[in-house]
Amino acid sequence: MYFLLKAKVSYLKTCQGKGSYNKFLINNKLLIVSELTGRPWKNQNSIWKKRFITATEKILEIENSQKLELIKASQVKLKRKVDLQSVKIFDRPTSQQGRQIFMVPLKRNDAVIMNMLFTSIS
Repeated sequence: MYFLLKAKVSYLKTCQGKGSYNKFLINNKLLIVSELTGRPWKNQNSIWKKRFITATEKILEIENSQKLELIKASQVKLKRKVDLQSVKIFDRPTSQQGRQIFMVPLKRNDAVIMNMLFTSIS
């Protein structure tokens, strides 16, 4: 049983998603025949189909989770890069940031209100 599991896993890894159950049977015919326990082939065939499909799903699940981890790591790396750039921009003195970008022109009424606020604070 162990050898068949090992054969199944190695076959699925080598075919990289392009293999088939029938090719697996052909490639591992002798091993499968040696594992038959006297049950009719029809029963064995359905058992092996289920095992093959289950193993394929597990391998795909592992591969997908690994790809997902790589994507998450890339996202974290990109976010850190953006955060570092943001820190560099906001740590500069105001004169280097460009007053035109950060200073919004005030209307006359807004200027009066701002003047009143600053005079009342000081």
